[in-house]
Amino acid sequence: KMDKPQKWLVITEPWCGDAGQVVPIIYKMVASNDLLSMELVLRDENKALIQQFLTDGTESIPKLVCLDAETLEVLGTWGPRPAAVQVIVDATKKEIAAITDKPARKARFVQAQMEVQGWYNEDKAVAIQEELIAAIGL
Repeated sequence: KMDKPQKWLVITEPWCGDAGQVVPIIYKMVASNDLLSMELVLRDENKALIQQFLTDGTESIPKLVCLDAETLEVLGTWGPRPAAVQVIVDATKKEIAAITDKPARKARFVQAQMEVQGWYNEDKAVAIQEELIAAIGL
C-alpha cells in the first residue's frame, strides 16, 4: 500500500536485547520494499534525537521513526518492543520492585528474560510486523 518513499530511522544500541529481536525484522521489511530505506542511529551518541521520541518518559530502544523520505516529516513511530512483551516487562518491573532479597530479585529478572525470549521464539516476528504496519498506517 506504500506509494511514497520512506526513510526508517532506527534508534538502537548493540547491547539491547529487544533490538536483537526487532532490528533484523525491520531490516527484512526494508529490504523487501524499494520505497524504503533504513538508517541505524546509536541512542547514546544521539541524546537530542532520542529525547524527541521518548516512550513513557524514557529513552527506550529500539525505536523506529518512519519519515517521509523527501520532507523528513514524521509519519509514525514504533517501539521499543511488541505490546505483549511490554506487558511482561511492566509486570516484572512491579514484581521486582517489591522483592527485597537481592538473589530473589536477580532470579526473577532472569526468569523474566526467559519469558520474553520464549515469547519472541513462539511469535516468530508476526506481532512485530503487524504492529509496525499499523504504526505507519499501512
